[in-house]
Amino acid sequence: MDQTQTDQKVEGYIASVLVYNVMMYVGNGYAVELETRYDAQKRINLHKISDYSKLDEGWNGYNARKFTDDALRIFRDTINAIDRQPEISPTGRNSLYMQFTFEDNTMVSYELFTNRMDEVVIPYGDYSLMTDRSYNDDFSAMINKRVKEIDGSMFQRENQ
Repeated sequence: MDQTQTDQKVEGYIASVLVYNVMMYVGNGYAVELETRYDAQKRINLHKISDYSKLDEGWNGYNARKFTDDALRIFRDTINAIDRQPEISPTGRNSLYMQFTFEDNTMVSYELFTNRMDEVVIPYGDYSLMTDRSYNDDFSAMINKRVKEIDGSMFQRENQ
């Protein structure tokens, strides 16, 4: 992971958390800028995926299979390639569930398998407006495109 480190003076012993940057106290009143907030969430997501590799057969109590190496690679590659980081969780179907929630209560979720990705969009939290579709390739590119479209349309609605 690329990291730029910048020393900045911090008063006392309190770690600073900025809106766009994560700061960590490193001693003598200095902090090191570690990464942007999305990079921090990416690290958390990649750590979760690493933990999924340690799950045994039946990990969910309903005979879930152990995650395949191919699935874990696809999960890591996708998380590494997407711009905005989702909340993630494993499923018992050898897939990764990813969810984005926007300020207007719009929710976009993806279930990523090794050979396809399913998308569900719930505008404004209104399930009667729900749409779904599937994709067969370019998963990370499609997530980036769709999240920007949905986030951008929300911005346009707010500024009309």
